[in-house]
Amino acid sequence: MKKKSWIITAILGVALGAQVGPASPRFGAVSIKVQPPGYRPPRGEQLGPVRAGGKYIDEHAILWTLIAFAHPQSVFPGKTVVGLPDWAYGRPGAVFDFAAVPAAGASPDLAEMQKMMDAVLADRFHFEYRIERRNMPVFFLEVAPGGPHFIQQAKPGEQSLLLRVGPSSIFGRGASLDQMAAIIGGHFEDRPVLNRTNLAGFYDIDLQPPPRSSAPGEVSRTEPFDNRSAVERELAGLGLRLVPGKADVPVMLVTHVSLPTPN
Repeated sequence: MKKKSWIITAILGVALGAQVGPASPRFGAVSIKVQPPGYRPPRGEQLGPVRAGGKYIDEHAILWTLIAFAHPQSVFPGKTVVGLPDWAYGRPGAVFDFAAVPAAGASPDLAEMQKMMDAVLADRFHFEYRIERRNMPVFFLEVAPGGPHFIQQAKPGEQSLLLRVGPSSIFGRGASLDQMAAIIGGHFEDRPVLNRTNLAGFYDIDLQPPPRSSAPGEVSRTEPFDNRSAVERELAGLGLRLVPGKADVPVMLVTHVSLPTPN
């Protein structure tokens, strides 16, 4: 009898121990509102979604951008994340005014915010997934000889993650090179892009478009931005380059997700 009591006590102890383990970090408050069809964010925004004090604010959020923030190592649709529904990439009814703020007195760093966002995905989107590693062809984002250019270290503590990549220009405030690799990788259908620049931290990036020609009869033209040559030309302007290779890459396999209940 004593032996049975000891076994029961041990089992209860394990169960209780599992219950009192450290909880996943969470934001103090999260607001998700559906934006009306056709909503466009204000132009000229000079801040990204990460704000001072550990806040995450995005008036034009989609599920994909939230996943990319929480899991920056798995940000390439069909390549390193598999199984997301079409609405995850934005459609009427799936674009959100999203705001998450930490609990009073807390000021989480970026790594902690990413864990908090993962909890938001689980709590509000019922997001479930598993990770497996796969060896695949990739491009490595590297610093070219003589580079980099137009890339300056951001002020300490600034990590807004604002990064706009457009025709002939790249503009960033408190952005990371991991983030740039992710965005650039979206323009290459066959392989993801991995950051191998060894440029850690956060940067302000100002690559301006070339001036338009004013000579009579001449028209300034640029190639379509989704053309690889346009991407590589912009990277060259920053003193960066893409080098083909292979690597073991974490692949996110999505098993369940649903639209959140707005609040």
